Amino acid sequence: MTPIDRLTARAVPLPAANMDTDQIFPARYMSRPRSGGFADLAFRDHRFTADGATKPDFVLNQPAYAGARILVAGKNFACGSAREQAVHALLDYGFRAVIAESLGDIFASSAPENGLLAVAVGPEAAQAIQQRLAAEPGLALTVDLERRSIEVPGLGMIAFAISERRREMLMHGLDPLSQLLLMEPRIAAYEAAHDTAMPD
Repeated sequence: MTPIDRLTARAVPLPAANMDTDQIFPARYMSRPRSGGFADLAFRDHRFTADGATKPDFVLNQPAYAGARILVAGKNFACGSAREQAVHALLDYGFRAVIAESLGDIFASSAPENGLLAVAVGPEAAQAIQQRLAAEPGLALTVDLERRSIEVPGLGMIAFAISERRREMLMHGLDPLSQLLLMEPRIAAYEAAHDTAMPD
């Protein structure tokens, strides 16, 4: 996975509450293989009509947000089913970070394991960021994993919490297996120091 430590990029506001994983990646596409890419399926029913025409009113279809790599979402973003394809769809679309008022628990766990930074900042901070993005469409934010902060022009720095494990995964581009393999010397040292043999 591609490491991420500091990202400065255009941000797109998506303030709707309870945007579930089926809205991010509709269930009818579950059979599509990952190798085919999911960029065109991200928020499919919000972005396109049934016959494939673009919906110009949806925020991701507006020119001001073209190339956005940071998604600023509302309350309980990516709730619902344990659908890892939702994470893949966001990544394939081009997002590297999701900032939300709150996140679905399963999504919050699977996002960093696939290289997507997903953090909750609470209602007041989330609303303030949404207001700045509405006032200045196309505004760029800076997400800094080293400092655990988001820099918002006009608002200053907003701190976020992230576990050290998830932070290391993202900063070093590690998936769970890669992270475990890095611990192999420590595991071997522990086993050498302790008698782990089963009794006869």
